[in-house]
Amino acid sequence: MQRVEERLGDLQHETIVTRGRDVWSGVQASLKQLGSDLIVLGTHGRTGLRKLLMGSVAERVLRSSAVPVMTVGPAVACELASDGKFRRVLLATNFTPGSAEAACYARAFAEQDEAELVLVHACKKVRQGGFDKRSDPSVAEVLHRLHEAIPGTDTLRRRPEALVEFGEAGARIVEVAKQKKADLIVMGIRNAGSVLAATHLDVGTAHNVVAQAPCPVLTVRPKGQQAA
Repeated sequence: MQRVEERLGDLQHETIVTRGRDVWSGVQASLKQLGSDLIVLGTHGRTGLRKLLMGSVAERVLRSSAVPVMTVGPAVACELASDGKFRRVLLATNFTPGSAEAACYARAFAEQDEAELVLVHACKKVRQGGFDKRSDPSVAEVLHRLHEAIPGTDTLRRRPEALVEFGEAGARIVEVAKQKKADLIVMGIRNAGSVLAATHLDVGTAHNVVAQAPCPVLTVRPKGQQAA
C-alpha cells in the first residue's frame, strides 16, 4: 500500500486495508462503505490453461461487481498521457440486450475527453467461403446497427468509426485496439456463474480481451442485474 500511495502523489485519497475470506468480500464491503462507482483492478494476463488462475481475484470481481470495473493488464503501458485523457475509445459490442449501458459509457468518455470513438463487432466464420446467410446479418446491417448503438453523435468530436471484423472475437478486438492505438476498450458483461462463459460476446472473449489488451478495459454490467 505504501508503494501505491507513492504513485498517487498529492491526489486526495484514502487507504483501506481489510481482511476477509477472499478479495471480493473486502472490496464489496468497501464499495458499500464508500459508495464507489468504479473499481480499478490490475490483472496478470494469463491465458490458455493458466487462465483459470485469474478466477480467484479478477474473474470474481468482474462477475460480481454491480459497478463498472476497469482492468489494467500486463500489456498496458505504465504511464498515461500527460493530461490523463483518453484519445481513442473502442466500444466492442454484440448487440446483446443490456449492451446499451456499455455504449453509454463509451460515448460519455468520448464526449468528455473529446476522444475519437471506434465501434467494433466481430463475426464468426461458420464455414470456408462465407457465412450462414440464414442467420448472420449482412455487413451493411451490422454497420447500421453499430451507428445506431451510439445516439446523439452530434455532440462528439467526430462521427464514430464503425468496423466489422471476422474471426475470433477476443483476438479481433485486441488487434483492432492495437491498430487504432485505442487507450480504452469498453464492453458489456452480464451476470452468471463465470465471466469466462457469460459475456455479451463469445465464450472466453472478456477474459482474452482483459488479459491481452494494450490498454485498460472497462466492463459494464446491465442495469438490474444483481451481483453473484
